[in-house]
Amino acid sequence: REEAFATGDSGAHVENERMRYKLWPIHSSDLIRYVLLYRFGGFYTDWDIVLVKPLPHAWLDNGFIGFQTGPDEGNIHAKLAHHRINGAIMGTPPRHPWIRACIQEFIRIYPVVGSTPGPRFGLYGPMLITRVTHRGGWDTQGLTILPAHVFQPLAAGRRTRACMDEGSFPHLRPALRRSYAVHLNNNAGNKGRSPSNGSLCAWLFGRTVSSKS
Repeated sequence: REEAFATGDSGAHVENERMRYKLWPIHSSDLIRYVLLYRFGGFYTDWDIVLVKPLPHAWLDNGFIGFQTGPDEGNIHAKLAHHRINGAIMGTPPRHPWIRACIQEFIRIYPVVGSTPGPRFGLYGPMLITRVTHRGGWDTQGLTILPAHVFQPLAAGRRTRACMDEGSFPHLRPALRRSYAVHLNNNAGNKGRSPSNGSLCAWLFGRTVSSKS
């Protein structure tokens, strides 16, 4: 920090450089998932995605991503202007041009060292994916863009309560019938608290354990 100031760098620049290196493990993981999908194909999920149904082969053959928020209906291109794509689950065949465009955009903009707040958590993940998808018109060519309920049936503010609270699952069952996965978004656990009986997480984890036994 002292060396940076001695060479005339501003305090904002130093802080942005510090954040860039601090967030590199997160940003590099975004790039790694893009490169692996481009090279080998298949699908990627974050560790906090729990599949509740098999993914259709047509999605895997075509390439797929899903909205994080937004209405089920409406023009996808218009939705992309106001709602973000979530990168927690995605899939493509090898050498898909959309995932190549994501890699190229990463290379083009990294590192972004601007004013405030510097390199952000999702800059090279959801924000990059949304920008590439919107700008390239991928809603009409070679990519299945799914509504939020497919992978994000729970609003962010409801996840911890839905996952942990006793008796939460029966109320969520109708919504889950339309979903292929549940994104717990890192915060379903609550300081080591175990899911209560009848909660969504008890049901999800019970399915996972029983499928492996």
